[in-house]
Amino acid sequence: MTEFRLAYLYKENDQTSCMAAVMDMGAIFVAANCIKLIGNNTVDTSVSYKIRYSSTSDNVDPLSVLSPNQITVHPNYNPDTLENNIAIIQYVDGATDGFVGYIGAEDFIGNTDVYVRRDYNPSNSSWNKPVVANQPTNDSDCADGSPLYAANKDWMSCTSAVTTSSANSDCSIPYGIMYKQNTSAIIVMDSIYSHSVIYGSDMCTKSVKILSYYTVLWPYVGFGVKLMGRGVSIFNQTGGTQTNNKTINSMNSPKSISVPGTTIEGGDLYPKQLAIEASMSTLPFR
Repeated sequence: MTEFRLAYLYKENDQTSCMAAVMDMGAIFVAANCIKLIGNNTVDTSVSYKIRYSSTSDNVDPLSVLSPNQITVHPNYNPDTLENNIAIIQYVDGATDGFVGYIGAEDFIGNTDVYVRRDYNPSNSSWNKPVVANQPTNDSDCADGSPLYAANKDWMSCTSAVTTSSANSDCSIPYGIMYKQNTSAIIVMDSIYSHSVIYGSDMCTKSVKILSYYTVLWPYVGFGVKLMGRGVSIFNQTGGTQTNNKTINSMNSPKSISVPGTTIEGGDLYPKQLAIEASMSTLPFR
């Protein structure tokens, strides 16, 4: 997966667990629950964010750390139910490679789901190798775990696949982005991580059941077009193109927020996992 440009959100100079979908060299999609808000979906401008993205090779671009000039949360984002858990970060980039990330259109038929996470390693100033999974999950299991998914199956993807967290090796962490691949080996961006439903208290409990949910990007390209004032690259059955559709879509509201006996986690998962590691290190048997 090194031929794709992957991006991470940094908060106050710390790497978060939040991966982003790179639309082009001026904007990314990121989960809205990765952004600190202050009422009515207003972004807290006192918090400093940066975006670090990987080049299309294993090397790091000289301009790989960028500062946003505008962060916009979907107008109908609900932080309680996590409906429309999507935001767009725009930034000024000096790169001239013309990179665009193709989003799978509604009619793109992908036969393989590819979940990806890739971390930046500050100790040697390079990107770690991507970790990749292909683990479909029973649809009824996903619907049973999330009222939001049950009400919006075409707008979300779901998997039980997790990998080891780089923040705390005793913890699991979901993959950050999901691609779809078709029978012609064409791979497009499909969805980004939204949140997880845990049948327990946290992701650091061994053998706990975790279902992770991802927001499909295609319904939100109109939000991007209207906000940015330019087309968004998509890939449909006939090939790559741009759409200028400005329709702002919204999810259906779920019947409830959560399922009894479960815990919902999302946004930046690293602080909680680091806190668990710190608390465990003080125990006498560690």
